[in-house]
Amino acid sequence: METFLTVLAIVSAIILLSFINWFAPIERIVDQGEQHFDNCQFSPRELFSEIEIHLNKKNLPNVSIQRITLKESGFFSHKREYLRIDKGGLAFDIGCYLYGGGVFVSWRLGFLKESSANDSSYYEHDKTKAFKLIVKRAFNNSLKHLTSDQASSFPNN
Repeated sequence: METFLTVLAIVSAIILLSFINWFAPIERIVDQGEQHFDNCQFSPRELFSEIEIHLNKKNLPNVSIQRITLKESGFFSHKREYLRIDKGGLAFDIGCYLYGGGVFVSWRLGFLKESSANDSSYYEHDKTKAFKLIVKRAFNNSLKHLTSDQASSFPNN
């Protein structure tokens, strides 16, 4: 009987943990964009891999790149995979999915926690701007590679 209760407790814990969202969405969005590519067929994993390749070549200090899952809406909703590029609480979350006969791609730049906003000096501000530009360039280059000539670029601000 003890073995049964132990197994039941473990299975219950696993089921419960599968509903917990380990990653939080960006708390304060400061920039965002989206684009739909008609008649294109590439997967989120293909896009994320391309971006990772571009960014890993840059050897960016204190930057983590990971794939995260976020719920679509409520507690029982499906999860979607996003690529998160994080530099000390300043994060890009990139999403991608098939929609409307093509691929919809979105990105958000913002702070994971309000306290992460720390551009207290020109140097810190410049590092933040450099991070933003490098990630956007990697994103653009990845889209251009996957879509040939259908990708438009981010503005350079």
